[in-house]
Amino acid sequence: MREYETAPQYELVISNESLVRFAELIGLSHSEKRRKLQELLARYRRRPNAELFVATVESVVPDGVEEVYDVSVPGINAFDANGLLVHNCGEEPLYEYEVCNLGSVNLHAFVKRVNGRAVVDWEALAETVRTAYRFLDNVIDVNNYPLREIDEMAHRTRRVGLGIMGLADMLYALRIPYNSEEGFETMQRVMEFVAWHAYMDSERRVRERGQYALS
Repeated sequence: MREYETAPQYELVISNESLVRFAELIGLSHSEKRRKLQELLARYRRRPNAELFVATVESVVPDGVEEVYDVSVPGINAFDANGLLVHNCGEEPLYEYEVCNLGSVNLHAFVKRVNGRAVVDWEALAETVRTAYRFLDNVIDVNNYPLREIDEMAHRTRRVGLGIMGLADMLYALRIPYNSEEGFETMQRVMEFVAWHAYMDSERRVRERGQYALS
C-alpha cells in the first residue's frame, strides 16, 4: 500500500437531548437529511437522556515550558515568519495616533420572562446603551495616554466603540434559531436599536459639552 497526504477529517457527534435541541433551534437545510432527522426523533418512545456536559480530569502532568515570542519591528511593523512577510494585525483603520476605546453590552442580560415567556427588556437595554456610551466618552478624559500625540488625537475625535456580546445566548434564551429569518430579523432590530440610542445620546452629549472638531 502507498501512503498519500490527506486533509484531516473530523466527526461531529450530536446525541441525547442535544439532538432534539439541534432539530428545534438549528435544523438541517437539506430536505432529505431533515426528513431523516425528523423520522429518527419520531421513533423515540421517551425523551432522550439529558446531557451532563461533565468531564473528569484524571491527572495534570507538567510537560515543560514552551518559549513564546512577541515580535515587534518599529517603523515597517512587519517581519519574516518562516519565509512569509507578516504584519501586526489591526481590527479597524484609524487616524495616526488614534486609539481604541471599546466596550460591550451583554445582550443575554436583557432577556426577562413575562407571563412565562422570554422577551427582551428594551427599556433596560436602552438605558444601558446610554450609560455605556457616556462611560466610554468619560474614559477619553480620565485616561492616561503614553504619548502627547495620542492624548491630543483621542480628545480631537472622541471616537468610541460600543459593541455587543451574548447575541447567540440571547437568541437561545428567546428560543429563536440563530440561522433563521426570525433570527436575522431579531439581530437587525437589536443592532438598529443599540445604534440609534447610542447616536441619540451622542447628540445629547454634544449639547452638553459642545462640538469637537474633526479637522
